[in-house]
Amino acid sequence: MLGSGVVRLHEGSLPGAILNLEVAPLGTINTRLTKTLAVGITLILICSLVGCSRAQRKPQVPGKTQVGQKSKPPGELTQIQSGLEQIYTALKPLQPGTVEQMQRLQRGGQGGGRGKQQGGQKEGGQGGKSAPPPSEQIDWAKLHQQSVRLHEQWNAFEPNAMKSGADPDAVDGFEGQLNVLSNKLAARDRYGSQLAANNAASFLPDFMQLYDGKAPPDLLRLRCLARDVVLKVEADDWAGAERDLGAMPALWSRVRTEAKGAKEADTGRIQYALTDLSDSVRARDKIVVMLKEDILEKNIDTLNKSLQRQF
Repeated sequence: MLGSGVVRLHEGSLPGAILNLEVAPLGTINTRLTKTLAVGITLILICSLVGCSRAQRKPQVPGKTQVGQKSKPPGELTQIQSGLEQIYTALKPLQPGTVEQMQRLQRGGQGGGRGKQQGGQKEGGQGGKSAPPPSEQIDWAKLHQQSVRLHEQWNAFEPNAMKSGADPDAVDGFEGQLNVLSNKLAARDRYGSQLAANNAASFLPDFMQLYDGKAPPDLLRLRCLARDVVLKVEADDWAGAERDLGAMPALWSRVRTEAKGAKEADTGRIQYALTDLSDSVRARDKIVVMLKEDILEKNIDTLNKSLQRQF
């Protein structure tokens, strides 16, 4: 009967051969179907699990140890920051507030009278010898060696920066200023070298934000901007100094937001130092600008050290 099984047709080997009919039991077919369905469902489940696990597996972001966690800054980045700081400090001609600094900043209409006074000093207590110019007090050979080390450290750090997702413009900008610094040092250009060192350092926060730092990178940006103010004032670029000052309030606001746990006394001193620096620029007072910028840098250092101790 047709309801009790399946009819199989076998074709004979000879033309016109009679077809043989075979009937398979219905129970056997049900068993085979059940096994086939079970195997199919199992394969589907396995494929689904494998697909889900792959979908949930996110690509590892360079510069991060785990999802949401940044790695520590590479040693080369710290060395680069330290090297630029040493060069900038060594290129400072005189400490702000000293008599020599005040005399140098007050050149102009007073030049004749000051020259006579200095001439008298030469003939008197100094035995005819005057102090060497600031540029002659700089150890240029030592600074050149520091510049060479900076290039080596940058060469070691650059691949890490690119893998960590650094902005290509920041990479190109830093490398360009590093080249300018080397050329200015070779030419023994004190002001040009100091400006290039600060410009190069201003790109470092772009790299620092890729890693886990204890102090906000914007704190270094604020320092570099303050130094740019005093460098522009030294070059009599008062308009440029005022533009830098105009960018400081927004930058300082970000620092205060990012500096979690900062002491109110530390932030308050920086706030007042910023106001004093702005007032001195508006007054066109070079001597006071030098003094106020130096105080601002010291306050920034205090805040930075305080944040370092908290972690």
